[in-house]
Amino acid sequence: MGMGSILLVLAILSNHVIATDIAENSIELAKLRAKALNINSIQFLIGDAEAIHFPDNSFDVVTIVGSISY
Repeated sequence: MGMGSILLVLAILSNHVIATDIAENSIELAKLRAKALNINSIQFLIGDAEAIHFPDNSFDVVTIVGSISY
């Protein structure tokens, strides 16, 4: 998620966004940025993007930003 710039745009355009990052400090920074912009439609989760536990078909769109594939 990094600083959450794309997240904030998606949250403005959507009813509900779930944001996940493995780094707690990135989550906290994104929360502060969302609060400053009065965006309340984001659910923040700390976790590994390779081990997210949601049922199939839970999302309309999934984005990954700043990920390194190996």
